[in-house]
Parts: sequence; C-alpha cells; structure tokens
Amino acid sequence: MTSHCAWWTLPFLAAWIVLSSTTAAVALLLAKRPRAAWAELSDIGAVLTPGRVLGARWRSRGTRQVRRRDLQGLFVPSRTVLRHTTDLIRDEVALEPGQLESARAAAV
Repeated sequence: MTSHCAWWTLPFLAAWIVLSSTTAAVALLLAKRPRAAWAELSDIGAVLTPGRVLGARWRSRGTRQVRRRDLQGLFVPSRTVLRHTTDLIRDEVALEPGQLESARAAAV
C-alpha cells in the first residue's frame, strides 16, 4: 500500500499504519484475542522494512498513476470497520466460549 503513494506521503502513511495497528492490537488483546492481535502487529513489520517498499516502488516505475477517487470503492468506510470491531468485542464479552464457536459456525 505504501509503495504506491506519493513519496512525500510515505512517512505519514507508515506512521498511520503503525498507530492503527498498535491500537487495534491493544483492543484485541483487551478482548482476549491474542492471535488477531498478533496479526495486526505483523502489519508493522511490513512497513518498517524499507527495502521492500523501495523495491516495490522501483518495480512499479513507469506504470500509470490511478486517481484516488477511482479507488474509492475498494476501501471499507471507517464506520463499517468500527461497527465490525465493536461487534467482535461484544461477542467476545457477551458470549461464553462454547457459545462463541457455535455462533461463528452458524454465521458461516
């Protein structure tokens, strides 16, 4: 994601990814979901390896730039993410461990 942004926005996007991943990981740890928290923290490792970002920028040189508004349909609105996160936390707190697995199986 950060490899296809303007060079001057790269530090801001990297800081945003670190901040949001850390916040989500803490929230998931409070909800007693350590695997999901670890997955969120792994996003930080992808941002902090500048060789991968620079390599991706080098490989994509000369490709056509896409306007941000053309990509609007690809991103989930923040209110949807917040609602989904609160639903996950409410399910973890409100349901007993045995009920949680049966509720997830019924949802699939």
